[in-house]
Amino acid sequence: MRIGLELTKYCIETASRKAYERLIRKLMKRQCADQMLIEAQLEILQYFLENADFSYLRSEYKILGGIDPVRITLEVQGDPKHLIILVGDQKIQPRWTTLS
Repeated sequence: MRIGLELTKYCIETASRKAYERLIRKLMKRQCADQMLIEAQLEILQYFLENADFSYLRSEYKILGGIDPVRITLEVQGDPKHLIILVGDQKIQPRWTTLS
């Protein structure tokens, strides 16, 4: 599964939080054709928001700081612990703050 994020005005953490909130609103309004897909995306974003070391990501990968506009993709195949951040051809493995 892939989740696209625009880092135009926000860092990766804020963009992820805003995407999560947008999906919650969409689910609450029942304006979603594929509820299961939205719920799966919410689960991934929730795990990412609760467990990723965003300070590390912003300091090690300046492009994730939201200074320059960039489109990134969160890619997950199965377990959210195996999430990869795609920035163009670059693959970034997040560092987790917990091992849950």
